[in-house]
Amino acid sequence: AEGCPLVLSYGGSETDEFKRQSDDYAAAWRSAGFEADCFEISQRNHFDIPLELADPTSLLTGKILELIATV
Repeated sequence: AEGCPLVLSYGGSETDEFKRQSDDYAAAWRSAGFEADCFEISQRNHFDIPLELADPTSLLTGKILELIATV
């Protein structure tokens, strides 16, 4: 099986369960032998986290650009 690198992020205002599910998903992806980054972005939630992509200094933007550079 093949899998692409995975970037997961969640907002700091999410519920603990939302955060746990994201961390578990990343752990399952890693246990299958694939790369996964999972991190929190404070002051965001799952509705507005895409706004991070407009910020070139954002950790999320940096991770996405790293993936693009390796393709």
